[in-house]
Amino acid sequence: QTYRDLAKGEQTAAQLEANLTVLESKLEAMLQALEGRAQDENQNEKQKGGDAQRAVPGKDMTK
Repeated sequence: QTYRDLAKGEQTAAQLEANLTVLESKLEAMLQALEGRAQDENQNEKQKGGDAQRAVPGKDMTK
């Protein structure tokens, strides 16, 4: 009985480890997606800031 319990415990531990590996992969993918989105937003903000500097009200930029 003890041997069966031990074997079942090891099997459960292996299943938990596999589930944690899958969860870790999903979390990594989510983190990468969020980091990519944050980088895109930062680039958009920098571009907007650059556009604002180029388009100065009251200043003729065609000269």
